[in-house]
Amino acid sequence: MDAGSAADLVAISSDDMNESVNQQVLLGSLRGSREQLAEELAASRSDLDDRKSELADKQAEVESVKVDQQAAKERLEASVERSRSLYDDANSELQAAVEAERQRREAEAARRAAAEAAEREAAQAAAAQQQAAAYGSSSATRAPGNDTTSSAPAAPSSSSPNTSAPSTPAPAPAPAPAPPPPTSGGAAGAIAAAKTQLGKMYRYGGSSPSTGFDCSGLMMWSWAQVGVGLPRTSRGQYAATQRISMSQIQPGDLVFYGSPVYHVGMYVGGGMMIDSPRTGKPVSIRSIGSVGSVSGVGRVR
Repeated sequence: MDAGSAADLVAISSDDMNESVNQQVLLGSLRGSREQLAEELAASRSDLDDRKSELADKQAEVESVKVDQQAAKERLEASVERSRSLYDDANSELQAAVEAERQRREAEAARRAAAEAAEREAAQAAAAQQQAAAYGSSSATRAPGNDTTSSAPAAPSSSSPNTSAPSTPAPAPAPAPAPPPPTSGGAAGAIAAAKTQLGKMYRYGGSSPSTGFDCSGLMMWSWAQVGVGLPRTSRGQYAATQRISMSQIQPGDLVFYGSPVYHVGMYVGGGMMIDSPRTGKPVSIRSIGSVGSVSGVGRVR
């Protein structure tokens, strides 16, 4: 072997040694990376298992909450249903009581009206009897009598005879009209109560501040604030109040319209009244002539 061949062998051996070292280093690096990767993979799997377990626990918790919520919802619905049933029962009883009270008041008003009519008829009959008795007594005192002072006939007078007819007795004077009933002591309070509802919109069938008022509902509520009960309807209120003339009207008196009655307001003085007019209109103060002709005025007793 010549010198050149030996040098080539040495060079080749040196290259193989370097390559081998590099391969060993690479293999060691790969081995370390693989072990690290395996450890990381194992850690990731463990973390994933933990997360899966945590998720399962949370899902179970959510399901439990859903069950509790459904049970609470069912209990609430049952409670609402019981409350609604109790409310309906109480409302029915209240409506029945209100209707019974309305009928009682209307019957009482009719009874009082009949009693007053009977009293008026009795008073008129008594006045007629007194007038007839007075007329009969006056006629008896004016009957002609016989002259017994002389048995001889009286000489005829030269003067012309008196031919005047006996005078007609004057009729008995008519009894003075009864004075109007006194106004209720609560009139000012009823007016003040009604004025607190100025601007409240009309509500058919309404009789309280929470619902609004129709015409008779406002009258009933206002007088109730001073302890005076009135029937629910305008016709019932007409029957329950004392009739007076327009010349006798005072604040607090009720002003009625129509025949049969269909509207009512409360007189506040100065030709004005407060009332709840109609749908779309608020409680207001206006002239008593703004509705039409007044068919009657009633004084609350």
